[in-house]
Amino acid sequence: MLKFNRGELKLAVRDLLNKNIGITRNTNNNYIEDSRVNTLRRYFMLSFTYSLSKTGLNNAGASGGMRIIAH
Repeated sequence: MLKFNRGELKLAVRDLLNKNIGITRNTNNNYIEDSRVNTLRRYFMLSFTYSLSKTGLNNAGASGGMRIIAH
């Protein structure tokens, strides 16, 4: 997207099927415990990234992007 592929647009969706209900049950011989927590339900996130390098986002790793070295 944009000149030299400098722009990147991403769409992320979490909990699309609405299955994150936030309820747990612990049982023992003597008791039953139900816990309910407030959780984020379904949401959409739209993000835009703009590369300041001359080569754009596709070649950022080859010319000075972030490098991870593992030993």
